[in-house]
Amino acid sequence: MNIEGIDKLDNQILETIKDNARLSYSEIGEKVSISRVAVKNRMRALEEKGVIKGYQTVIDEKMAFEDYIEFVIHAEIDPEHFDEVLNNLGKEEYIRKIMIISGRSLVQMSGYARNTKTLSNYVDTLYYRMRGIKAITWHAVLSTLKDVDGGVEYVRREKVSED
Repeated sequence: MNIEGIDKLDNQILETIKDNARLSYSEIGEKVSISRVAVKNRMRALEEKGVIKGYQTVIDEKMAFEDYIEFVIHAEIDPEHFDEVLNNLGKEEYIRKIMIISGRSLVQMSGYARNTKTLSNYVDTLYYRMRGIKAITWHAVLSTLKDVDGGVEYVRREKVSED
């Protein structure tokens, strides 16, 4: 790991815990050659700076469904209803992430659905039920090549032919 603005030792600590934040301070200290107390102090400082935002269990929801599909939805929102629509989208069970993107009242969402039929019905329901959505398009995610936020540096879902 090489994050600008923090020293080499802090970068080594982050590299050590990025895939397993459950390591003890002693285990981390052994890997980066400093004491348990020094690790604890450095990690506390990284937390206070906001470099370490938390320690979480990454749950792969898609593993619960054999026919899982990840999706991305783009929606243009009527500016008069923007806050109302965002509030309602935040309550939707299929949607896991909502981003306001550049453009005229545009929102991008991502999430999971059981299959494309379920997703298509869901998007239609959103469009016709939720007042303020002017236009909506959706796309199924075919493969994920990089997902740093999810803790996975490289995921390939389909097998690539070696022909």
